[in-house]
Amino acid sequence: RQLEETLEAVPMSRSCRGGRLSFLSALNAVMDVMSTGTSPPVPLQALRRCVKHLDGQQAESLELMHQHLVDAGGRTLDFEPMDRLLSLRPLLQLKLGSASGSSGADRDRSWWEWKEAAAAAVQRMGLEERKAVQLYVSLALKQEESGAGYPAKAPPLAPAWEKRKQPNPRNEDFPALPSGQR
Repeated sequence: RQLEETLEAVPMSRSCRGGRLSFLSALNAVMDVMSTGTSPPVPLQALRRCVKHLDGQQAESLELMHQHLVDAGGRTLDFEPMDRLLSLRPLLQLKLGSASGSSGADRDRSWWEWKEAAAAAVQRMGLEERKAVQLYVSLALKQEESGAGYPAKAPPLAPAWEKRKQPNPRNEDFPALPSGQR
């Protein structure tokens, strides 16, 4: 019951960052309520090195979290319940992203339903996994808030035929072999 009361107190504003719906912010809000305060199972510096190379989309989607936690020393973590967190992102978008025209009560109910689903997913994780995910999410948020921001994505590559600035090859560019040689 105490968890329910604490979850209920988390305002919907915690699901936004920069005026936009943010899965990372929403997940961090729920994980803060359920935090345990003990040391994480992976080294902070190793994980920070991984997170600082994420672009905004990669951080927000948590698509590289599994690999980064393994790289940082979390090989023994149980990733199955952690991977269930990834289903919360489309659920948040479904509940709150499309509800912009909904009434305040509908949005509040949708936010409560998402928080309940998030809390259930977090509770399925073991203590070590919770700490690792919480550290990863908080590092991703701090990276952006620090002003360093995420590196910009590389511009899309143009097709090879558009980059060609040389004239078409000429016959002189490919001399014929003397007769009898092939």
